Amino acid sequence: MVKGTFKDTSDLSVIVGWAELTLHDKDDEYTIYWPGRMERWSKTSPDMTNDYEMQAPVGQFKLKVEFFDGTYLKTYYKDNGDGTFGTTSFADADVVTITKAPVRRPEPLPGA
Repeated sequence: MVKGTFKDTSDLSVIVGWAELTLHDKDDEYTIYWPGRMERWSKTSPDMTNDYEMQAPVGQFKLKVEFFDGTYLKTYYKDNGDGTFGTTSFADADVVTITKAPVRRPEPLPGA
């Protein structure tokens, strides 16, 4: 499970619209993977939030966020080192490594 948060730095109170988040092969912008089970709903109300959870394959990717209503520019994940994030350039985007989470073995049942 991969978790993150969308933010509009011009107004942190804004709940951003529905985004398409895609994972791109780190060396090829046109090899695309779509995450499974993208969730952005509050656990305490029926409202959408800026926090997201998604299932993603193991590997190294560049993440892209795109809003098809035109409210935001297409953006790739990049930590700019100054508290801001994002770039419009695939070449400048940071590589994100997704590893397999350890499998928790169930505890033996008492008396088993």
